[in-house]
Amino acid sequence: MAVACMGCRTQLLYEMTRANKNAVKPGDNDLGKDSVESVRAWIGDEPVDVASIAVTAAVTLLAVVLGGCLTVWNQDRIWRREHARQWRDIRLSSYQSFLSAYREFLAFIQDPSSKITTVPHPSRTGELMPFFDEVGRPYREKLESARMGVTLVSQEPETRDALFLVMRRVRAIAAARATKPPGEIASDLFQDLFAAHNAFMAAARKELGLPNMSGDL
Repeated sequence: MAVACMGCRTQLLYEMTRANKNAVKPGDNDLGKDSVESVRAWIGDEPVDVASIAVTAAVTLLAVVLGGCLTVWNQDRIWRREHARQWRDIRLSSYQSFLSAYREFLAFIQDPSSKITTVPHPSRTGELMPFFDEVGRPYREKLESARMGVTLVSQEPETRDALFLVMRRVRAIAAARATKPPGEIASDLFQDLFAAHNAFMAAARKELGLPNMSGDL
C-alpha cells in the first residue's frame, strides 16, 4: 500500500511539470528584448554630444581654478594687511621709546646738578663729545638704545636722517652744558634741536601713514 501511494505521488509531480512547460508561450522568450527597448526609450536614441560635455567640464574646472585663485589672493591680501599693521605697531613703539628717552636726556642735561665733561670728536673737527658720570650714564645709554631701535625698524631714509640730526643737536647741547650753566646755553642750539625734532616727527608720521601736521610737534 505504501509503495502504491509513493508511485501516485511521483506520477502527480510528473504531470504537473509537463503542464507548466506547456503553459510557457514562445513569445515569453522576448522578455529580455522588451527590457532593452524600455531602457532605450528611457535614455533616448539621441547621439551623445561629446563637445557639449567637454565644454561643461571645462567651464566647471575653470570655475574651480578661479575660485581657488581668488581664495589664495584674498588670503595673501589679508596676510599683507596684517603684516603691515604689525610693522606699523612696532615702528610706533620704537618711535615712542626714542622720543621718551630723548626728552629724559634733554631734561637731565639741563639739570643744574648734572655733571658732564667733553672730549674732541675723533672724526668730526670742531665737534665735542659729551661724557657722563654714573648718574648721567643711564640716560645716555637709554637714548642710544632707543636710537638703535629706530634705526633697526625705520623704513624710509628720511626718518633715519632726521633721527641722526636730532642726535647731533642734543649732543651739541650736552657738550655746551659741560662748560656753561643751563641758562647760558646759546638759544640757537635749542632752535636747531627743535627744528630737527619737528623734522623727525614729520618723517615718522609719514612713515606711519598719518597726515602731516604744521607747526611745532
